[in-house]
Amino acid sequence: MKLLVCGDTHGDRRALELLLEAFGRHSPDLFAHTGDYYRDYLWLQQQTGVNGYGVPGNCDYGVMEDDELLFELEGLQFWLVHGHQHRVKRGPERLAKAARKKKVDVLLFGHTHATFVEKRDKLLMVNPGSLYWPRGGSDPSYAVITLSPGNAQAEIIIVE
Repeated sequence: MKLLVCGDTHGDRRALELLLEAFGRHSPDLFAHTGDYYRDYLWLQQQTGVNGYGVPGNCDYGVMEDDELLFELEGLQFWLVHGHQHRVKRGPERLAKAARKKKVDVLLFGHTHATFVEKRDKLLMVNPGSLYWPRGGSDPSYAVITLSPGNAQAEIIIVE
């Protein structure tokens, strides 16, 4: 199973076009949008026909959806959150601690616009970066997570 992870698209038309190309290239079974903009998540779902998970971010004013989601895929517990609620721009430690309390296996987050993939003990943390406005020395990117029962492998895909 493949999960495409994107976020921090901020309504940018070029970023959304690149994501449509990514859906065609990777043929994901599902996708996740880490927030900013939630309406981009809805648009991608409509355009691709691929089911997904999305959360609003700090720039999604007036969106009344849950700002975090817990779900299970291939026997793994996922937590999807934008990250601003946990001050992730100051580092991932607070977010990792919250993920451990929730007993999740995979944490998907955004907000920093910088790519981040790290395994801490049994917790896989993934930030796909941003196709719209990468920061922190990151290139425009998204992530693909390949899943099998009880296993997740994340890869950051750089877009030229």
